[in-house]
Amino acid sequence: MKAKSIFVPPPEYTEASPLPTLRSAMRLYMLVLIVSAAVIVELEYSIDIAFLRLLAAIFVFGGFTVAAVLLTGSQLGAIMGRRPTIAMLLISFAVGLTVFAPMTWMLLLISNTLGGLLGNLPPPLSSNANFYQQMIMFGVIIPLCQGFLFFGYLFAAAQGLATAGGRGRWRSVGLIVILFGLFGLFTAGFGLAAIPAYMILGLVGALL
Repeated sequence: MKAKSIFVPPPEYTEASPLPTLRSAMRLYMLVLIVSAAVIVELEYSIDIAFLRLLAAIFVFGGFTVAAVLLTGSQLGAIMGRRPTIAMLLISFAVGLTVFAPMTWMLLLISNTLGGLLGNLPPPLSSNANFYQQMIMFGVIIPLCQGFLFFGYLFAAAQGLATAGGRGRWRSVGLIVILFGLFGLFTAGFGLAAIPAYMILGLVGALL
């Protein structure tokens, strides 16, 4: 009878994934959601709303995401993906302009309908920012910070759901759509009316 060897071979070395895990991404999402809701809901009636959302975008959306990248050891290049071409940037910009008008119309329609049925939310403190300042804040800085969180970190972590075949990719896209839709509930200023519009925007962003 042959004696069993007590030698146990060492486990094979596997290189750590450069992408964040889905667990870390969900923790980041919950932290950002809770902090954003607490800050915006608490202060929107006492601080310039445009300035408040700009601070939330920079320090909560962007800052927390940068901290998560550093803490998890994820590679920023892997999260951001390939560098977009000029043509892709132009296409993305054109798509953004195309969906802006119908999404705004749908958002206001749902908001007015819910306001008539349930009552309107009290308006936040108005902003003193001029048109060009608001264009930079809401058209550039805030979307970039939100995109880094959702279509960068969270979408990269959701790639683990994308198994072989097209159905796996749609799981990743579906997760981002749901998370982005719920995110609009607390950060857009329209309450429940923001969820459908944000879900569509999440779908467009995830597919691009």
